[in-house]
Amino acid sequence: MSTPKKHVVLFPFTSKGHIAGFLSLASRLHRILPHATITLVSTPRNVAALRAAAAAPFLDFHALRFDPAEHGLPPGGESQDEIFPPLLIPLYEAFETLQPAFDDFVASTAAAAARVVVISDVFVAWTVEVARRHGSQVPKYMLYQYGLPAAGAANDGSGGRADRRFLDRQLAHGNNTDAVLVNAVAEPEPAGLAMLRRTLRVLPVWPIGPLSRDRRDAATEATDDTVLRWMDTQPPGSVLYISFGTNSMIRPEHMLELAAALESSGRCFLWKIKPPEGDVAGLNGGATTPSSYNRWLAEGFEERVRILAHPSTAAFLSHCGWSSVLESMAHGVPVIGWLLTAEQFHNVMMLEGLGVCVEVARGNTDETVVERRRVAEVVKMVMGKTAKADDMRRRVQEVRTMMVDAWKEEGGSSFEASQAFLEAMKLK
Repeated sequence: MSTPKKHVVLFPFTSKGHIAGFLSLASRLHRILPHATITLVSTPRNVAALRAAAAAPFLDFHALRFDPAEHGLPPGGESQDEIFPPLLIPLYEAFETLQPAFDDFVASTAAAAARVVVISDVFVAWTVEVARRHGSQVPKYMLYQYGLPAAGAANDGSGGRADRRFLDRQLAHGNNTDAVLVNAVAEPEPAGLAMLRRTLRVLPVWPIGPLSRDRRDAATEATDDTVLRWMDTQPPGSVLYISFGTNSMIRPEHMLELAAALESSGRCFLWKIKPPEGDVAGLNGGATTPSSYNRWLAEGFEERVRILAHPSTAAFLSHCGWSSVLESMAHGVPVIGWLLTAEQFHNVMMLEGLGVCVEVARGNTDETVVERRRVAEVVKMVMGKTAKADDMRRRVQEVRTMMVDAWKEEGGSSFEASQAFLEAMKLK
């Protein structure tokens, strides 16, 4: 007698960080449930890109029809990574129109499988309503991938804003889910987990992190070996990696201050440039002229995992988005924090509490103050032979060990949470 077919449906929001977490989750589920069907749902352009990258040979894909032009989005505007910030809310709202197509897919999947489980991103929490229409055969779980207090955030009083209204709708949907999976590890952040559990009250919360890319994942991606070959020529622990993420950008005047600080620090760096709005011509002349290509990454080049994993990397100057935080900790790299928005403020507080981060600037407005002397001092302190640097390196290795131990089959907190999750799904 054949085993009843089990099918897990994954629905991430469309940005590299969100999708990476779901791909990591898919890999973990496949190792535990090798005979289950796992399907990632997205729009045609994103599905085509994942198939071309051979993201995971065991993973199935399903594309939901989506025409960006019907929602006032530019051609190819199916991902948060491919549009300008003013169009983010139209993109979020456009994804809400995918509900009928997703309903049809779940219906056909449920008709062919004895057990279907839907795990979706908090930004597409409306999928809860689809699962609910198909009864107890389709339990529904949310995967939350950000700093923990933000996961249960209540209305902050700015309900008139379009982004606040959108988030409120998703939180309302999410309250009807069967449980919440959190891309976090219990040991480094017990206070955040406790706060989330108090906020969600009756909903189970399972921390199953870290769900992030590792070197094996990144090795399958397109790469510019010129940069990585250059890193091979640098001494161990000598390069500062700088990236403000896929979607964030800093102002031209802040870029100039940072460039001047890097020059005065005398430390080698790799900076992933994402040009902001406005004139950044100053980066191409004067004291900030790069001595060679080796120090500057083109806008389209992003090998964050492979750079963080490289032995020449000493520290990561980051906006402290949650994906960046997890990948930096997973590779034992201390952080210099330049937080910009959202949960990044909490993330930096958590990292500083762990002793693995120094904040150097915050914000991205006209009022934001970036002091080149302060930036240079922090860079030299974190990368140098100082007591602070030694302590940060020791502590980040301790956090890295926590993250590895969390998935040990005997006593690992994330492994045990995943087993509870699988039992609740009735997949084990």
